[in-house]
Amino acid sequence: MLNEECDKYAGKSAAAHYFKGYEISNKEWEDVNSLNHVLNEFLVLTLKMEGDGPSSSMVLFEYYRLIELLQRKKAAPKLAVLKPMFNPMIKLATKYLKIALQCDAILLATMLHPAWRLSLIKDKFPEYSDIAESLLSTSFQSQLAAHKKQNPPATTTTTNADESDDDEFNYYPNGNKNGLSDEENELKKYNDGVWPLGRKGDPLLWWKSHSSEFPYLAMVARDVLACSGSSATVERTFSAAADVCAPGRSRLAAATIERCVSSHVWLRKGIKASGEFTECQAVIDTAQANSKFATQLENLNKKFQCHKIRYARSEKK
Repeated sequence: MLNEECDKYAGKSAAAHYFKGYEISNKEWEDVNSLNHVLNEFLVLTLKMEGDGPSSSMVLFEYYRLIELLQRKKAAPKLAVLKPMFNPMIKLATKYLKIALQCDAILLATMLHPAWRLSLIKDKFPEYSDIAESLLSTSFQSQLAAHKKQNPPATTTTTNADESDDDEFNYYPNGNKNGLSDEENELKKYNDGVWPLGRKGDPLLWWKSHSSEFPYLAMVARDVLACSGSSATVERTFSAAADVCAPGRSRLAAATIERCVSSHVWLRKGIKASGEFTECQAVIDTAQANSKFATQLENLNKKFQCHKIRYARSEKK
């Protein structure tokens, strides 16, 4: 690039071009290139976190990775000229990492990513390990209690004597050999790391596939993982809904905003909504059977794929 610029202005008067004879050395071009590589990390991270996916589960990982990367670059001899800018960058990233660690939704989303579970927090943020584990247990028990309240257990009839006599040959009785109830065993089984998922996998789709193995945790995960890691998804949701939201939508309650964003993420991942979203899901199911709707949806997905391709190209660079 430098050689091309030199050839372009070779033999011309210095006053005839913008730089007026100022020459940029190879070393200066290398410094600019190094700066661009550092800034590209922020661009790639921004594109990741602004996607329409469950980004909240990646917040702690991405902040930790970014701070570690900046510290390595700060210590690199060839980046000595850029050293003054690394300390403010690290300081600011550390500040926001601490804020994220104070957020219950971020802690829960991190633990409910099957690639992390409790391991990431225990390994990189051990001082928050007990808090996070207690938070997961409390959320699980709360969801379990709410489910039992809405669906009281059916009354069971007593077994006859003949069935009782066959207990000797019942090698796989109901219940768990570790003495835990089915509900308690669900949480333990998840923390033990069954059915692992890579960090690039989609946690919402994983929970959709394993909802039968973790029925109560899956309900917690569906709500928590729909939280956005940045405000960009919230802003896009309201922009897309401009035709149906009232002009005073800026005064919507936090719970309403949460439902809007959560349902948006569920739709993206093909997760069927239930409960208070049942009527809305019925409308969507009816629309999906319409060929015109399918065409419009395909066009929107093409735009989304273009965004992913742009991000992939940026990451490769």
